[in-house]
Amino acid sequence: MAVLHVEVSTTVEASRPTVLDVYGDYAAWPRLFPTIGGVRLLARQGPKLVLEVDHVEGKVRNELVVRPPDAIDLWEEKRHYDAQFSNRFESVPGGTLFTVHGDIRLKGWARLLQPFLRGYVRRQMQRLQLQPVKAEAEARARQASEAAMRNQGRCRSAE
Repeated sequence: MAVLHVEVSTTVEASRPTVLDVYGDYAAWPRLFPTIGGVRLLARQGPKLVLEVDHVEGKVRNELVVRPPDAIDLWEEKRHYDAQFSNRFESVPGGTLFTVHGDIRLKGWARLLQPFLRGYVRRQMQRLQLQPVKAEAEARARQASEAAMRNQGRCRSAE
């Protein structure tokens, strides 16, 4: 079966641990990702978490492996495809380079569309994976920075 290989990246103005924590917090996925309504932990197999995700197309199985300090692997099985997403987090000046390598195996009639799907899949990965993680990580980084500035101001006024 042919595999569609797609890679997308974005720079996130937040530290690598913050970005990794945002993506790895599966309990928060319903608030983070627009297509997810709920997540339930089914099993823990060493570092691998087996999840049941209430997705727009119904309940789907995901396997999540968080590999600190710089990687998260996600496998998902859906009606029209199976996918392996290798997420990498690299510290760069100004934040974190967040890169997703997707290996997608289309099923059934969807295989016929494979030659035309690369751009569409890239846009979907950007919109549904990278952008929500980027927005949340940057919001957390701003909140932490503002809290640190407030604390610094209190320390100065106490002197």
